[in-house]
Order: sequence, then structure tokens, then C-alpha cells
Amino acid sequence: MSEKIIKLCDENEVMYGASIITNGYNLTREVVEQFRNLRLSFIQITLDGPQDVHDKRRPLKSGQGTFEKILVNIEENIDIMPNISLRINVDKENVNRVNEILDGLERRGLKNKLSVYLGYVEPTNDCYVPNKCLSMHE
Repeated sequence: MSEKIIKLCDENEVMYGASIITNGYNLTREVVEQFRNLRLSFIQITLDGPQDVHDKRRPLKSGQGTFEKILVNIEENIDIMPNISLRINVDKENVNRVNEILDGLERRGLKNKLSVYLGYVEPTNDCYVPNKCLSMHE
């Protein structure tokens, strides 16, 4: 779809840009190179906490965790990725463990290569139940 939109924009001298929000699991080199050709300028990748929390909440269908593969994908492709933002979803169960993620990013040499922010979550899916979500005040 992007290729068709880009063609139309180019033909009509209209600027085009795109961004994506992803869990990062499939961000292989091939995929990231395709993104560059599609004028993708921003990638937001989401994590749900440190590895044990994230893997419990976002496993593959087989039950296998996804945290490590996501970080390896970032490491292996950050040199060609556009602007990357890492959103760490926080709630009452993981808010006190955010530093573990930040320390891990530093150990991997990613600390200054992407922006990181904490994401407020609401109970809109099975991962987040009302009594575990932080209030806006918290």
C-alpha cells in the first residue's frame, strides 16, 4: 500500500512519510531495509517490562518468550533503522523494575542510540487489569 501511496504523492509533488508501532519481533535486516525504501522515518517498539515480565505477557503462540529476540533485532539493525523510540509499558507490577531494562540497554550499547519513555497503560486487553494499572496521578 505504501508503494502506491508514495507513487501518487511523488506524481503530485506531495510529501510523504510514515511511522510504525511494533513489538519489534520481526524487525529483521530485510524488513528494516524495506522500511527505508518505504520512507519510514520513525519506529516505536514496545516492551512490557524486564524479560521475565515481558515474556510472560507477550509470548509466542508456542509459549516461547520474545524479549531477547526483540533486543537482538534492535542491536543488529539499529545502524540502519530510522528514529527509534522504545516504549516501556508500566503498571503496578513492573514500575519498580524499569531500571533493569535501562541497565540492560546500557550493557548492550543501546543507551544513547534510541529514545526511551515510560508508557501509561489502561486495562484494554488481557495483559492489563484495572487493579494492576497505575492511575494517571501515580
